[in-house]
Amino acid sequence: FPPYAGNFLAALCREKSDVPLLLNLLEHPNRWVRINATKALIFMDAKEAIGPLARKLAESPPEADYGFFAGRLHDTPQVGQDEFNDPTPRDREAYIMALGKLEAAEHVPMLVEILFDERNALECRYAAARALDMLGTPAAVDALRQAECNHDFHTVRAVAREALWRRGIAPTVDLKEPSTTPPPVFPSPPASPLA
Repeated sequence: FPPYAGNFLAALCREKSDVPLLLNLLEHPNRWVRINATKALIFMDAKEAIGPLARKLAESPPEADYGFFAGRLHDTPQVGQDEFNDPTPRDREAYIMALGKLEAAEHVPMLVEILFDERNALECRYAAARALDMLGTPAAVDALRQAECNHDFHTVRAVAREALWRRGIAPTVDLKEPSTTPPPVFPSPPASPLA
């Protein structure tokens, strides 16, 4: 199966008879193919894929288990670096989102673990918060309440806060109104005599 063909899976795979093919592609060596197969399963609402997707996620180690990335992504310093040395792209994020979209409420405990485990990359922890929001079980909402209060990533706290807001649950964190008092004005430093 050529990797570039993975881009067309969601458009070409529409029948329930395609599900076994897509599940086989979750083992493809190219992670883009795995991600596109997962997307196709989501678009098909293939509930029978929940078990295999959850197994793939459970068997995949957190990104920190690959060690931290100390080099540059490219030869130019402007590009920066990545936090972990895990293989890219991160197919775990797709599996997490699939569990939310396919309503896999039985896997809330695994998603909660990913949400709070610092060994997981931000993208996976963010996806776990979104998946828990989609599932909306009492355990998922409790985890979102906890994340809204003290998760170490602001973006995850924001997802949790929005999920609670949509459910009519007041934020636990006291969100103060912005001050109407303008900030103090400091005098400009004197002009330099050399100017």
